[in-house]
Amino acid sequence: MISEVVCRSLFMHAGVPVLDALIVHSSETFSASWNDVPDMPFRIVPGRYFGSRFKEDAIPAPTPAPPGSIKNVHSLQAIIDMWVVDSLVCNIDRTVYGNTLMVPQGTKFTFIAADQSDCFCGSLPFSDGSWRDSMHVRRAADCLFIPDAIGLAGGVDAVWESIEKARFSLNQIEEGFADVPDEWWQASQLDPDDIQEELARRFEALPKILQIQQWGGLNHEQFDNIPIL
Repeated sequence: MISEVVCRSLFMHAGVPVLDALIVHSSETFSASWNDVPDMPFRIVPGRYFGSRFKEDAIPAPTPAPPGSIKNVHSLQAIIDMWVVDSLVCNIDRTVYGNTLMVPQGTKFTFIAADQSDCFCGSLPFSDGSWRDSMHVRRAADCLFIPDAIGLAGGVDAVWESIEKARFSLNQIEEGFADVPDEWWQASQLDPDDIQEELARRFEALPKILQIQQWGGLNHEQFDNIPIL
């Protein structure tokens, strides 16, 4: 749940659309009624949990993206922004069905980063302490529409623009830390300073992680708003 709160804040400050977040409380009565229902995927205990507000007009983005569907993307730069922040925080499952949502905007779609539970190389490494070593070797994240979005948005310049947004977002990370309930920090034994230190190290390596040099010659032309790939 810590990764949901902290990384949602990072995406939001980078300008990537996210869902409205809520901290919800599970009472003893609700927890007992949940646990009494057969076939629930997990058990819960009374306490505070991360939640997000249901967005009625959002639907899961198809994975993989169908050929030619890049023309339905409202903001190519926002797709690159999502990819860069995913790579910064080592999200391992953005392309899993349901983790990227899309909502209509005119005749096109805006894409939402809907799930941050597997940032920091996944929930297990983040909980067992191996996340820092894993982040040292983690490659760039998978994301829908990359590299076509980069080519159509201007190539390497578009990637650098997203890196600068990630820099700004990382400078606001204290806001994300402050939104995490104290009991979550205590239960996890995670130190916000360790998270900030590792993300700063990861950010410095981001141009290499993203293989920035390979995007230098990628700049697709367009004719009457139709990409020439």
